[in-house]
Amino acid sequence: MEVIGDVAIVVRKLSDGLLQEIYAGLGSTFTATRSRS
Repeated sequence: MEVIGDVAIVVRKLSDGLLQEIYAGLGSTFTATRSRS
């Protein structure tokens, strides 16, 4: 059971990091298009 808990924590951290990168990428693209127009 402890191993499953550790895996869940790792997966949660990885998913949080991916979401942050995606949001950062979307934000940069939105600001780029906004400044262009």
